[in-house]
Amino acid sequence: MKKLLTITLSAALAVSAFAQGKVSMNNLSTALMSTNNGAGGAGVTGTAAQGFYYGLLTAASTVTTVDASGQNLLTPTWTFTGNGYATNIAAGGRLTSGTITTTTGWPLGVTNSYIIVGWSSNMGHDWSQVAAQLSGANFTGTSWSGGGINPGEYLGFSSVAYGSVDSGGVTTYNLFGTVPTAQGNPLTAGFSMYTAVPEPTSF
Repeated sequence: MKKLLTITLSAALAVSAFAQGKVSMNNLSTALMSTNNGAGGAGVTGTAAQGFYYGLLTAASTVTTVDASGQNLLTPTWTFTGNGYATNIAAGGRLTSGTITTTTGWPLGVTNSYIIVGWSSNMGHDWSQVAAQLSGANFTGTSWSGGGINPGEYLGFSSVAYGSVDSGGVTTYNLFGTVPTAQGNPLTAGFSMYTAVPEPTSF
């Protein structure tokens, strides 16, 4: 009996050690996503199906900032959560993911920093595709240059927030919110995605 109990407890501990949390990437009407072409044209993201994708990356809770050009996101400091994607819906500026199981980098009950990256679907669906285009890119404050980002493609990312998945008796942690909670400090605002400036034409 004692042997059976020991085996059962060991199995339970093993499962909990590798269990992953659940989050949702559903923004609020007070945290809309937008695009800006760098020439004064700005507005909430369009409503055409799958026009924009969003990816979830996490880091240790000690990480509180990221560089303006997002190059830090390409380092081992940040981890893509495996299947953490969302897309826009038929309401301007809104996105939804349903429930995401964080298969990589965000274990059950662990407090992590996180960031959401958004991009137009013409950059590809997967974070690996977008990361390759982000590599070497520079953000000027109004537009992108360098890297593999082309005019007509939009890219941006949120500020850094933090939270603990599946803690405090809450099943799913919403990455967006209006106030800090027992689980963490969620994102309270949306962000803009910017395009690249065309290279000057030589004559």
